[in-house]
Amino acid sequence: MTKVRREGDIVLDKFRLKGVFIKFKENLISSDQGNEKFQKGSGKQIALSIGIVVVTIIFIAGLMFFSSQDTKVTFSDDGIKIHGMYGDSYTWDSIESIELIKELPTIERRTNGSAIGSNLKGHFRTTELGSVKLFVDAQKPPFIYLNTDTGIIIFNMKNEDSTKETFEKILKNLK
Repeated sequence: MTKVRREGDIVLDKFRLKGVFIKFKENLISSDQGNEKFQKGSGKQIALSIGIVVVTIIFIAGLMFFSSQDTKVTFSDDGIKIHGMYGDSYTWDSIESIELIKELPTIERRTNGSAIGSNLKGHFRTTELGSVKLFVDAQKPPFIYLNTDTGIIIFNMKNEDSTKETFEKILKNLK
């Protein structure tokens, strides 16, 4: 079967990819009687390309680092604050119910957040509850389930004891 290529189709076979690199080389290096030298201004092109790659790698590494951090929670007279990316404050009056659950609901997909390994942070869609905000390490149950007037938040701490302790503090402040 013969493939028909139309104008505008992107084809990355080895010959075209090789052509891209040859064109890149022609833009940066001039050949004059067998001597190859960098063209004037080619250093700026190389520096810009390398700079973009380095900034992108640092940005992605930063996102991965902050996404994999343990959940940090602080308490005040007004309510509870979950820190970090996607974190928010919740007043005691806004919390409608609280539970300590052993299993996460079935996650259908991430809608706005990060999922790096078992660390899930941000907005997710679940089968049982619909849209929820997660701050969890899925491999470290139990999880604190907060039903607030703005939605459902599920989080846990770095270990089981810390999660249970945080749950008890929330219960104490809700009474």
